[in-house]
Amino acid sequence: MSVHVLVAYDDSTQADRALAFAQESFPDAHVTLLTVIDPADAGSRRRLSLPPLGDEWLARARENAEDHLADATERARDAGVDVDAVIEVGRPANTIVGYAEDHAVDHVVMGSHGRSGVTRILLGSVAESVIRRSPVPVTVARADATRADSTSADSTSAEDATGSESTNGSPEDAANEVSGEGSA
Repeated sequence: MSVHVLVAYDDSTQADRALAFAQESFPDAHVTLLTVIDPADAGSRRRLSLPPLGDEWLARARENAEDHLADATERARDAGVDVDAVIEVGRPANTIVGYAEDHAVDHVVMGSHGRSGVTRILLGSVAESVIRRSPVPVTVARADATRADSTSADSTSAEDATGSESTNGSPEDAANEVSGEGSA
């Protein structure tokens, strides 16, 4: 039975790093690229005193997601990856965790946008939330490092040949690892 890897994909540099990590670390896996359209992004228009777009905004967001997923899927297939792409609407962390639970995902790989300090406290961290709630191991491809951090509920801290660090401990350990404050 093939390993199923979920890559949270938002067309960012970090998402491209996550996809590359998944391709290198799980060469025989089936990879699902998941883009989550967050309806809260449409709400930011209201804070800017712009008229809400509703269905028009969602259609445009879905079209953009289809475009960037088509490009990423094509690149992955060209590299020999068994890949499919999915678009969901919802809160990113909830949607990623829910997809992993509902679709027999074995591992989640995602990018980190590298927020720290007050910004992370105020805005939260999608990666941190996924790590805390995911039923399967999560690897975070960090924006500010050449290695990816991995957390799992099944193993103890260990560094593998790819330079990824697997940590299993408390949610605080996982949060520290995402923020770069964990021990190596």
